[in-house]
Amino acid sequence: NETEENMQPRLRVMTLMALSNKFGHLLLTTGNKSELAVGYCTMYGDMAGGLAVISDVPKTMVYELARWINSDYSSRRGRKGDPPSVAAATSGAAGIIPRSTIEKAPSAELKPNQKDQDTLPSYEILDEILRLYVEENLSARDIVTHGFDEKTVRWVQRRVDLNEYKREQVRRRPSDADRTKICRFELRVLHRALHPCQRLETVPQPFYLIEVPLFLRLYRRR
Repeated sequence: NETEENMQPRLRVMTLMALSNKFGHLLLTTGNKSELAVGYCTMYGDMAGGLAVISDVPKTMVYELARWINSDYSSRRGRKGDPPSVAAATSGAAGIIPRSTIEKAPSAELKPNQKDQDTLPSYEILDEILRLYVEENLSARDIVTHGFDEKTVRWVQRRVDLNEYKREQVRRRPSDADRTKICRFELRVLHRALHPCQRLETVPQPFYLIEVPLFLRLYRRR
């Protein structure tokens, strides 16, 4: 089950952190915006690291970036003036990122034949719902009017809200899109104020998931 599955990334990160400490390298986290938004990540596993490089990049854009990187590196092959590290990386025929990595179905690879879409909506659908909810600040009811399945929309919205505690622990990002921080608690409260019916549309959350985090934040600001 998930307990045994989540042990794998936590064990891997012990080795990666050991290498980081020994050779003085910075460990990078692997979570993208889509996964982190809905909590599809393992605390103290793939979330561990000193810099969350792609945490503000949607999964669909990750693939676009991978293709661009390969194209750019291929065009650099043999270019004069490139540092040795770039020259070595671009010496291959196909590109620095294996084509199989880009073309295979997304998977956490924690059990045989596992696919992300066994748990999540397709990333094309998920990323658009997240864009409307996080960046456009629409309510679940409004998002449904864009042609999305109501059950899927409410599942995504609830996952975003409940996984704030995970996003609080994500390491520093290179930059954040203007509205990405709606995922943070303060702006999520603003979202509720703009859409007061939203609370009635969802399953009520336990007291400790709402009032306690707010109390702690107010206490820290004193």
